[in-house]
Amino acid sequence: MLSKAAGIIPAILLLIAGNAFAFDTLRVDASLDTLRKDISGSVTFVLPMSPDLSSFELQLFPNVYASEDSPYLLEKKILREQLKSSGKWGEMVLDSILLDGNNITNGVTVEYTRAVYRSKTGKNINGGQVDVYFRTRLPERGDRLSTFGGNYFLDGWFPYPAIVQEDGSWYNPDYNSFAELVGNFYQYEINLRLPGNLKIASAVPPEIIAADDSLVTNHFSFGPAHDFGLVLAPDFEVDSTSIDGINVVIYYRPGDLPVIERIRTAAGYVIEFMQENVGPYPYDRLTLAVFDLVTAGGVEMPGLIALNTSHGVMAKMRIFEVLVVHETLHQWFYGAIYSDQAAAPWMDEAISDVFTLKIMEKVWGIDANVLDFAGFRISERDQVRLVSQMSADNGPLNRPTSEFIDDVDYVGTVYMRGALLIETFDNLLGDSLSMLFWHSYYDRYKFGCPTPDDFVELAGEIGGDGIKSAVDYLVNHAGQIDYAVKGLANKQIDSVTYESEFVLKKKGELNLSIDYRMILYNGDTLDQAWEPQRKTEKMIFRLPAPVMEVIVDPDNIITVDDNLANNSITDRTDSRAALRLSSGVMFLIESIFSFLGGL
Repeated sequence: MLSKAAGIIPAILLLIAGNAFAFDTLRVDASLDTLRKDISGSVTFVLPMSPDLSSFELQLFPNVYASEDSPYLLEKKILREQLKSSGKWGEMVLDSILLDGNNITNGVTVEYTRAVYRSKTGKNINGGQVDVYFRTRLPERGDRLSTFGGNYFLDGWFPYPAIVQEDGSWYNPDYNSFAELVGNFYQYEINLRLPGNLKIASAVPPEIIAADDSLVTNHFSFGPAHDFGLVLAPDFEVDSTSIDGINVVIYYRPGDLPVIERIRTAAGYVIEFMQENVGPYPYDRLTLAVFDLVTAGGVEMPGLIALNTSHGVMAKMRIFEVLVVHETLHQWFYGAIYSDQAAAPWMDEAISDVFTLKIMEKVWGIDANVLDFAGFRISERDQVRLVSQMSADNGPLNRPTSEFIDDVDYVGTVYMRGALLIETFDNLLGDSLSMLFWHSYYDRYKFGCPTPDDFVELAGEIGGDGIKSAVDYLVNHAGQIDYAVKGLANKQIDSVTYESEFVLKKKGELNLSIDYRMILYNGDTLDQAWEPQRKTEKMIFRLPAPVMEVIVDPDNIITVDDNLANNSITDRTDSRAALRLSSGVMFLIESIFSFLGGL
């Protein structure tokens, strides 16, 4: 889940892919009042010169915390009840809005998180300067915007311009329970006045430009980025190191010291892997803050990651490393390569989970890379497959957050099954084309916002029409996908010939050849490719020895295959079935630990 602007600097032109246009600079001048638990100030930006505009819209994210009727809180039951119990809701109020110095406040309508101004005369307002004066009341223990015990988590804390489209309309998402902040790329220039006792975790270190007995004015200059967040606490300690040319800074409280080395190590593995296999980290500094106001496992913002404090079972397993790896990966998939998380959440979550699998297996091995203790062996892949099979709905991956019924459906489909769907595409490319694809994806869309169609088109450019058709099916259409083999039988024809037959089956419309392997009793191995003409096909071979075992997809290319237990069949009893049963038991144990760990 995710991260500036007062002062005058040269305009920076940002090139945004897709159909959105960029503003140059977003300037914020604000103060935190620790007694009233609110932030007040102003936001200034200039409307773009094209397309023709007679309106503008603002996003008022803090209003997701305004009442128990908020659509955002509908499926966040614990958070909703917590806010209801304390009565300390959040809210953003627009005190006044100026357009080129003229007060237009009375012409602005506000509904939920959307503020809209339309020129009554239809007059073109391109190039106009907008000044928004706001007050944000901070909720107690929100998930992205929060205060408690003198600590603060600030994300979405000031009004953002919505996203202008090619036709002059505005895209302003409805924030439901699964939607994260949606914005455009800006150069942020922020002046923020804070009490001097608060230590600041942010994507860039602040420059102190003024100070008195009680307040320090901090200036932040950061970008291009689509978000800017901060974590504030009086008792932060700091760990800083350089990893592959990136300054990695970790803010933590003394009780979290035991996990700092683990955070540094996991984040370092991600930086090194991604800079080699995808593209350079987009900023000079990566900041991580370990903090107990984060209600999720972690929240990603450009240049800044907020991690939940590391107590309990999760800290004793590598599930904590999984968390750090996943959130750090979002610096590439969500931070540098932005995607509309409300409309296509898979483009950051599923892709980040694919690379989580890659890194966990490269660094800690394929098996038991989450837990290997007293006979209990659990891997991240076990977790992904289990949650996918238990909770994903087999509907299309590419759909907006509003179409998911609950968090179980959302996590199972977008994160877990989504990872297996995108990994299947990645496997079909093969190692060399995979690296070419991800480098090309990064180079083309860094500081841009690709659409699902852009992803599919690039897959076709790199892999050809067959790959394009496959990824289009995997992303936009895939229901249940299952390859199976059954009915293995052998009979002797003569002293040197045996006839072996078996049936290959498929579910789903992934129209690709699938490899299968026959292992003979004499030790020979025969690899063949099945070009499915029908969903079920009997295969008959005459061979010098009977077939002992048949394995469909022996290299596990189609990792989204719903049932791996039917991918092989043996002509005799061996230990493989028992191993599969053991694996299933491990899945169950893993799910219990994941639940206890709060992941």
